[in-house]
Amino acid sequence: MEVIEMTPAQQFDIFSVVQLQGKENYQEWRMQLWRVLNSLDDSYWRILTTTRKAPIDALRSIPTTDDTRHILAQQANIPASQVTLTQVIEYKRTLIRENKELEIWQTGDAEVFPLLKATLAPKVADEIQDAQSACEAYHRITATYDRLKTGKEYKAWDYWVSRSYGPEYDGPEHFMADWQDALDDFIASHGKGAVSERLQYLQFLWAVQYNPDMGMEKWRPDPEIDLGAPGFLDEVYANFVDDAEDLQWWADDRSDTSTTFHLSLKPEGSLMVPISLVACTLILCTVLVLIFYKTS
Repeated sequence: MEVIEMTPAQQFDIFSVVQLQGKENYQEWRMQLWRVLNSLDDSYWRILTTTRKAPIDALRSIPTTDDTRHILAQQANIPASQVTLTQVIEYKRTLIRENKELEIWQTGDAEVFPLLKATLAPKVADEIQDAQSACEAYHRITATYDRLKTGKEYKAWDYWVSRSYGPEYDGPEHFMADWQDALDDFIASHGKGAVSERLQYLQFLWAVQYNPDMGMEKWRPDPEIDLGAPGFLDEVYANFVDDAEDLQWWADDRSDTSTTFHLSLKPEGSLMVPISLVACTLILCTVLVLIFYKTS
């Protein structure tokens, strides 16, 4: 039998989840697993259930500047001399970011895999023993036992936990309206005690910190907000709306890309000196000359 390594806190939490026996208790198992994983780390559920692990499957080496020029030249079918330094830097920066994102996913998957296995009955565990990742194992289980995605309760819960802030929303207020509607439907179908404020908070963090188009962003509320005070969620929601209007995650990403293409139009090696810098330099030189003549 496989030895599953966990901290005492993780053992206490994960062993409170009912063991998955089959289709008969799949929905109960999934709800309990979601609650416990969210209480341990707000990234675990996303890592486990997503269909997108990372933009790459294996870490890639960072090529030299010359090699990068030839790679980009081949991709664009142009001479290497036409590839600008800005394009080279952007290409390398993308490789570094994607490598880091893959490392984050690999670390998280390695942490959540033993937690998933601890909730499976021996028969189910045998069915996923050759899975290479927690994500792969989870989707196998879903394909086998979650054949009947019906019922008002399931649909309400599934819709709520799948909310994710991204470009499809017309700003943070639009997202918050959808989030609140989904949460209200979930509570109405499961009862007021179905989800605590803490779980609502953790699910909200998951919903606003990640979108495939936005990279691996982490948003956290103002540290002055008392997360133990009654009604703290209203403060968290208002704080997010204020911050999101300033952050513009995906807009910034687009502007970075457009800047890259704009800069690539400048001749490589050209010197672009701000006029204000030239003026300040001339004034300084004039002052120094006057001082020299006055003291000589």
